[in-house]
Amino acid sequence: MSRNRISGLFFQHLCGTAGRGLFLSLLIFFLAVPPLVLAGTAAPKACGSHGERPCRIVSLSPSVTETLFAIGLGAHVVGVTRFCSYPPEACKKPGVGGYIDPNYEAIVSLNPDVAVLLPEQAGMKQNLATLGIDTVTVDNKRVEDILLAIETLGQTFGAGDEAAALTEQLRGRIKVIRDRTANLTHPAVLVSVARGMGSIGIKTVYIAGRGGYFDELLDIVGGRNVYRDKKMKFPRLSWEGLLGLNPDIILDLVPSMKKNGWDEEEIKHEWETMKGLRAVRDKRVYVLGEDYVTIPGPRFILLLEDMAGAIHPEVKKAGG
Repeated sequence: MSRNRISGLFFQHLCGTAGRGLFLSLLIFFLAVPPLVLAGTAAPKACGSHGERPCRIVSLSPSVTETLFAIGLGAHVVGVTRFCSYPPEACKKPGVGGYIDPNYEAIVSLNPDVAVLLPEQAGMKQNLATLGIDTVTVDNKRVEDILLAIETLGQTFGAGDEAAALTEQLRGRIKVIRDRTANLTHPAVLVSVARGMGSIGIKTVYIAGRGGYFDELLDIVGGRNVYRDKKMKFPRLSWEGLLGLNPDIILDLVPSMKKNGWDEEEIKHEWETMKGLRAVRDKRVYVLGEDYVTIPGPRFILLLEDMAGAIHPEVKKAGG
């Protein structure tokens, strides 16, 4: 049976926000609250004297959850989505639904002071405002967005020093990678972000297009995106389309590999049916199977170092 690695969360990013369901409409109707100023226009409510961190934070995306825990605010997180699985402590927090299908009843029951979300969750932000819940919005589409999100959440919730220390460390590791790869040859790299798993041969692959998150990471680590068209963020390519690109290196992102107990060599072997690809012939197909590979949060640096090691194996990691 074919294993499906086309991540639900990934396609929620790809396809946009879905309908909220009957419950939301009924909840907002029966609450009959007066119109409120849109969330985010006022500072989140404090839980004590001025300057204290808000006591009760709901995180509505994995990257936000990881950021909050990374700057020491994990104890203040009272709710997370079902996709928030890191750090392990996050799994112990009450669930509030999904990335695009939140359980508003569960959120309200947690009595949060603030919810943190992403720009693409704008509809959710308005619904939370109607329910009287303040929000903070941070972005994660680019590396600089991720660093700014860390700083913003730190400053907003009284963890400015922790946030500053983390961003300084991350910027330092980025610089090391840039410096070590700047004068090296930039091979043509294809980043596979989603494809069917377990079938005989590879039929179609969704790849990273130009101008997005993965394209930026490639630039930092001294690679060159083999896909040059800027029209699509995640092009869907057939077998013939892959042959037309003929990359030097393939990075196959499989974030659920370990969770599903899949074997790295078996995943890599699925590319062997495409002997016409230079990367396959030269045995330069690399499987990146950690859970962080599709979460643009603080652990992006680990993916960056993994990519640098695959594309330029002669380059040691920043900590090495």
